[in-house]
Amino acid sequence: MVAKPRTLRDSLVSILLFTTILIGYLLSGNRSAFDSALYLQTSMSIVREGNTNLDEYPEIVAKMWWPPDKIDGHLYDTAPIGTPVLMTPIVFTVDRLSALLGWGDFNEYLKHNIPEDLQSVIASLIMALTAVLIYHVGRRSLSRPAAALLTLIFAFGTTAWSVVSRTLWQHGPSMLMLTIALWLVLSARDKPQRIQYVGLVIALAYVIRPTNSIAVVAFTAFVLLRYRRYFLRYLLWAAAVAIPFVWYSWSVYHALLPVYYRAYTGLSFAIFPEALIGQLVSPSRGLLIFSPVLVFSFAGIILKVKRRQWQAHDNLLIGILTLHWILISLWWNWWAGVSFGPRIWSDMLPYLIYFVVPALAAMSSLRGVRRAAVMTIGAMTIIFSLFVHYRGANAAEAMDWNAQPAPIDVYHERVWDWRDPQWLRGLYWGTSTDLVVSGIQPYQLLDSDLYARLGTNAVRARQFDVTRSLIAPQFSAWVAIASEQAIPKNFTALFEDVPVIAQGTAIVEQRPYRLYHFDLGARLIAAAQHIDQRGYTSSIAFPAPDAARPLDLPVKFGETADLIGFQVMTHSTSIEVMTIWRAGDHIVVPLQVFVHAIRPDGSIAAQEDRLDVPSEGWRPGDVIVQVNRLDYQYDAPVWIELGLYNLYTGERVPVMTNGQIMDNRLMLSLVSSR
Repeated sequence: MVAKPRTLRDSLVSILLFTTILIGYLLSGNRSAFDSALYLQTSMSIVREGNTNLDEYPEIVAKMWWPPDKIDGHLYDTAPIGTPVLMTPIVFTVDRLSALLGWGDFNEYLKHNIPEDLQSVIASLIMALTAVLIYHVGRRSLSRPAAALLTLIFAFGTTAWSVVSRTLWQHGPSMLMLTIALWLVLSARDKPQRIQYVGLVIALAYVIRPTNSIAVVAFTAFVLLRYRRYFLRYLLWAAAVAIPFVWYSWSVYHALLPVYYRAYTGLSFAIFPEALIGQLVSPSRGLLIFSPVLVFSFAGIILKVKRRQWQAHDNLLIGILTLHWILISLWWNWWAGVSFGPRIWSDMLPYLIYFVVPALAAMSSLRGVRRAAVMTIGAMTIIFSLFVHYRGANAAEAMDWNAQPAPIDVYHERVWDWRDPQWLRGLYWGTSTDLVVSGIQPYQLLDSDLYARLGTNAVRARQFDVTRSLIAPQFSAWVAIASEQAIPKNFTALFEDVPVIAQGTAIVEQRPYRLYHFDLGARLIAAAQHIDQRGYTSSIAFPAPDAARPLDLPVKFGETADLIGFQVMTHSTSIEVMTIWRAGDHIVVPLQVFVHAIRPDGSIAAQEDRLDVPSEGWRPGDVIVQVNRLDYQYDAPVWIELGLYNLYTGERVPVMTNGQIMDNRLMLSLVSSR
């Protein structure tokens, strides 16, 4: 049955789908500007300046992680101009509304900020509109419920949700144009004159994203062969975009095409076999892994051939899909950098979804066990696809996967690790455990091999520098120390008789480390009992020893930490102060430790403000050791004092005893001159 679109019910269903999808997108948490970071600044430059250069935005351009194009002394975004041009009416509207409603100067805001939320809203609107077009494509062959299901699969079971709706990628406007082109081709079977307008939208698709050059060639050949009568009109509509685009390129870049369009030279046959397979089935970039529901696209293709329903436009779409697959598999960066899943398949989703239509239509004719089996498989693939893309749209850990334990663009082999697929990152197994790491960034260790060793991926990781600090969680914990770091004499007793559980290698730079598992905190607390256990306070900067008021340890520094032990060690030209702290319940962030050597006249002879274990990583009950070194020539006696303060405000943490504030410093020891 061929259902007729454009009924009142279809309009109501379209509105309902658009609203539902838009709300779903807007409620999703992950949003961040990547390649699109400067799109709205470019749009505003068109609105305010009548040009596309970004000279008026030097501050925000300087913050970008890629260099701008510098042409004739002007700065330009490297990305294609198509999306910023299409966004110009929206930016114009926001600019005027901001002024009318007293929200402030939107242009001034853009000079200092990347409007990630606004980009996500615009991207969500584009994708919700594209989804409605998918509904009308489906309605040509499906009932309303089946077409609505098709639309929801497209909207929430693919990267349309997890990637394209999250920010203003090129993919969103590109998908919209390619979907309009599909709808025009299908409707041209009844109204052939509509085929001419494909020239306009396909030209726009190319200006938005250069990989759509495949679609430009394919649609042009299709119109020439199948709709020759309208071919000239098709070219004229395409020229309405192409001529201004070439003129713009020549006037700005002094070439027929902008730099971005001429930079796609990183093609390699060396990686082609791996990439060709990886684009479909790699655990962290595979199309069929992230959207197994798209297996019904292949079923739809088979059904069309088997039932002799194959049509000319099917050759067109299969050709585009195949050539796109080959092209993205030749690209050196076939895993698409920092993104979620098969991002560079996104443009092709409307055509992949189109081939799901025959499979959905065929399900209604199935009966008995076969129907139950197919429906079960379909439901399972839909649920799994929804689950995967829900995580991509909402789980920050899924995006963090791109950088941890190593940058994906440097260690792309991570896309094949089935023990750490991107879509599962942030879902934890095993009993949570603590890991403290010295000499290597903790995230560089957190790979699937270490998770297997620890028996869990629920790892609370903190960093320290064993040459002058320690941090010990409560109870037994894992300790990893870079192999090139020797344990200093101050700490050797703490590691006595502790076996090395394993030797490991960090994925970044293949740096080796040794792994321990023991109760370092208990050893530190025991050690604290055998060193200095008394400090002093005084209202005088340099009191006589008998005038200072003694305070037995532990001494509370507000509710941030308790000082439970310290040791002052003198060397020939320096004084070394080791302090042992136990983290409290309300930790000041960011925290700093100061250690001063005070002369008899109250002046500071030497000082060091340093905390090697940032308080952002402290948890109540942690034991922290800090070693500070003061350069000193012993030309006069000095009191050693220390304290804690808020690194942002400079406000000191009070020294307290029995709930009373005693001072904002603690005096440790009087060191005599030589």
